[in-house]
Amino acid sequence: MAESERLRVLLVDDEPGGLASLRTALEPMSEVEVVGECSTVHAAATSTRELSPDLVFLDVKLGTQSGLTLRDHLEPDELPPIVFVTAYAEHAVDAFDMNAVDYVLKPFQDARIARSVRRALRRGALRAALQADTAPRTAAPLGPARESAERIMVRQEESIRFVRVERVVRLEAAGNYVKVVSDEGDFSIRSPLRDLLGRLDRSTFVRVHRSHAVNLDRVVEIQPWFGGDYVVVLDNDEEVRLSRSYRDEVLRAVR
Repeated sequence: MAESERLRVLLVDDEPGGLASLRTALEPMSEVEVVGECSTVHAAATSTRELSPDLVFLDVKLGTQSGLTLRDHLEPDELPPIVFVTAYAEHAVDAFDMNAVDYVLKPFQDARIARSVRRALRRGALRAALQADTAPRTAAPLGPARESAERIMVRQEESIRFVRVERVVRLEAAGNYVKVVSDEGDFSIRSPLRDLLGRLDRSTFVRVHRSHAVNLDRVVEIQPWFGGDYVVVLDNDEEVRLSRSYRDEVLRAVR
């Protein structure tokens, strides 16, 4: 990998041992360059502005502060992809609300950090590929803007549960039901897939197959497959086939 293509990484942890563990895990990776280290939220925000890292490994607990507050110190377009590294599992929901690449629990194995790097590289490669795909296309208009649902109502035993749409990874048609695969578990709702998609943001949830739709914000890679089809790799490590007939619609929605 060329020097200019290396993933520029910032490490943020208030414990020297935590920083050392991350350095040790990243050192063998030729595709990674550690450009800075810091131990506070304020220093992390300053370093992010000055260094413009491609990825930040961020501890959730930084002394008396929370690493989750980093977003309060930066503009939305300044916030880089983040891998949270922490001993506390209970902050995962809030972390993924910040569009985290990954959530790693301490103590970790070096291979777990390598997996996070691969996820970040896949996400960056997908974004670059989609941006590079600028050939003129004749596309049907998406129609006027409309209000879309922010939550999906699902039944769970004898109760009703609301799942926020950003927590939904994919949707799968199953007869008269739709299987909702989310960070909070899998649920079934009685609805045709077409009707459910009609209530969601069409620039985020798109059909990739006759019976499958995905949340584009959760896509990390698109790989070529047989017969002109593709495979969509999601950030929960699931893979869904992207039919050739839906490829242009998916690319148009991302743009």
